[in-house]
Amino acid sequence: MESSLISHLSKILTLSPPQSSYAASSLAGPLTSHTGTAYLFLSISSSFPRLQIHSYPAIHWARAYISNIPTTRLPNTSSTDDLGLSETLASLAVRACVFQDLDQVHRFLSVLPPIKASNPSPTCLLHGLSGTLYLLRLIRHWVPSSAPLVSLPIVLVSECLLTSPWSCPASGEGVLDGKLGILTQIVLTTPPLAPRLVEELAQLLRMQNYDGSWPSAEEFDKNRDKDLLQAKSQSKKTGETSFAHGIIGFILSLHSIRPFFPSLHEPIDKALTKASQFVVWDQKTEMSCRGGLWYGSLATAL
Repeated sequence: MESSLISHLSKILTLSPPQSSYAASSLAGPLTSHTGTAYLFLSISSSFPRLQIHSYPAIHWARAYISNIPTTRLPNTSSTDDLGLSETLASLAVRACVFQDLDQVHRFLSVLPPIKASNPSPTCLLHGLSGTLYLLRLIRHWVPSSAPLVSLPIVLVSECLLTSPWSCPASGEGVLDGKLGILTQIVLTTPPLAPRLVEELAQLLRMQNYDGSWPSAEEFDKNRDKDLLQAKSQSKKTGETSFAHGIIGFILSLHSIRPFFPSLHEPIDKALTKASQFVVWDQKTEMSCRGGLWYGSLATAL
């Protein structure tokens, strides 16, 4: 396993090495920029502390990737853009984690926009408050001494998410920009809040199609009768299997939050079984699946 991992990480270093400077156009958030690559190597350094890539440990490469990424707000952005997995927030968060730096934690908190239930913000993972909550949880995990600093923002963001309408783009039932993504971040950040979300999760489970997939938000809004949605799905399998908007995101999220919903273990397990069967079917019939995490075969492997 380690030899295969070294091979893939070496390829990353060769094809996309750390840079001495970055154009603003190359910094579009952790999913596509070297901010995410830095976090990848940080995670590898924790799981495989003795692993050497190009004669250096993984933490060396995490530092190399994050060191020259600007920590100031990018051009043509404003404080209102600093929500979710924005480059400004993510780069500060990852830098704090890589260097165990409380100064960077303070800088991260200083650029957060005010969190007010009276002034609703987007709530989705990619562009909204649940993404901000994920970054706060990330900092708390990697920089344990930051817990007193991030505890209040975590409470404020969580309470805002629990008391405000959840706003997501059109594909609103997926993990990246949908309800399960929001629910997952709340529960993983503060498990005692899970009882307040039992009915929300139960509703998402009831939405599952007969074939194991989930309907799009558009389908769900057109007809909230689950039996009719299932009847439609029996004749044609139309669900998406990506992590970002589809069934694989559901599978990974449901596995991660299952321990916190003991009363829903049976329906969660049934949903996971049906969903896994759908993924197997899809892979047998859609062999051209791309290799990426968000829309491709890497998510299926996970």
